[in-house]
Amino acid sequence: DLLEEFAHAFGLADVVLIAPIYAAREDPIPGVSHTALADLCAFLRPERQVLALSAPEDAVALLSQAMTVTGESGHAFAIPPLGNGDVIITMGAGDVDRVAHALAHA
Repeated sequence: DLLEEFAHAFGLADVVLIAPIYAAREDPIPGVSHTALADLCAFLRPERQVLALSAPEDAVALLSQAMTVTGESGHAFAIPPLGNGDVIITMGAGDVDRVAHALAHA
């Protein structure tokens, strides 16, 4: 129900990584998916990097690479190196907190 609102909420982010979404207690809405959200985010701000992930763990790999000094990545989608003042926000339902815990240990 909040697809457009979420897309606009990510408006000031430099990079947006979106893991698969799922219905919690409600029925899934046809046409609403993490790829639809990523597409809308990219449409609203084409210069921003937006990626629909296949799993939350993919965020850990991409962000861990961005935290290294070299910034080299084997991924087609590379996040600029992260530094002081950069903020990573993980939010969602289910076990998305695993991403934050894995990054803290990376």
